[in-house]
Order: sequence, then C-alpha cells, then structure tokens
Amino acid sequence: MKFVNENIIEKAAEKLGSDEAVFSASLEKFNDSQAEILAYFFSEDTHAFTNPEREWMLFLLLVILEATEPFYEEQDISEQLVLLTEEKNWELLQAAKGKTFRDRLDIFFEDYPQEDLLAFIEDSVTDDEDGNISKEGREPLFIMLKTIVDVLIGLKS
Repeated sequence: MKFVNENIIEKAAEKLGSDEAVFSASLEKFNDSQAEILAYFFSEDTHAFTNPEREWMLFLLLVILEATEPFYEEQDISEQLVLLTEEKNWELLQAAKGKTFRDRLDIFFEDYPQEDLLAFIEDSVTDDEDGNISKEGREPLFIMLKTIVDVLIGLKS
C-alpha cells in the first residue's frame, strides 16, 4: 500500500466533517465494501464506550477508510483475521513499558509502514480537547483503530 501521509488524512477528515450527507454516504459505501471492518467496529465490545466515544470512533474509522481507500488492494478480510490482529496489538500494549500512555505507544511506531496513520490515531485519542474520550477509553480505542489499519494495509499478525 502506498504511504498515506498527513495531508491525505487531513483531507479525508475535512471531507467527512464538512457535511453530514457526505458522512452518511461514506458510512453507507463502506458498509457495502468493508462489512467485516464495520462489523468489528459495531461489535458488543464497543458498548462499553460512551456515546461521545462511539461517535468519535465512527468518525475516526471513516477518516481512516476514506484516506486509505485509494491505496488498499482488495483482500479477504475475515473476522478471524481482525480478532487475531487485535489480540497481537493487545499483547504488544500490555508488554510496553512507559510512564505515560504516549510512552507506551512507542513500541507500535517501530518500523511501522503507515506512521502518519498511527500518529493520527494516537493524537485523536490523546489530544481530545472536547472530552469525548475518557482515560479508560483511550487504550481500547487505540487498539481497535490500529487493528483496522493493520488489516487494511495487509499487516500479518
């Protein structure tokens, strides 16, 4: 997959944030083309999040899908692949050392092929000025979004 840079990500965020109709159309499009990813996103695990967290998660998910869509290749994304990838990400986070949440995420950046997407996720769950993300929601939200990027770019678990 081609490198998805910060500019591409920002354009996707602006597009989705500019008009509710565009947002809805994007959700519908990806419901057809990325059903397994949306099923993972809407799993029971997300019921622990607050409504503002779920809304923010959906926006971030659609930004990631919009930004990567021109570059990913068609692949068979199964529920098993998504869950195995998520499990690997949890193992990495639990093994990470660091005093702060950001410090613990450093392990994910080592040789990661889509560093700007990963930085976008990190910033989106830690620099939440509106208070949409609780301290308890940061880790699972980061893991879910990183898992989606890993699956999209074909990173093997």
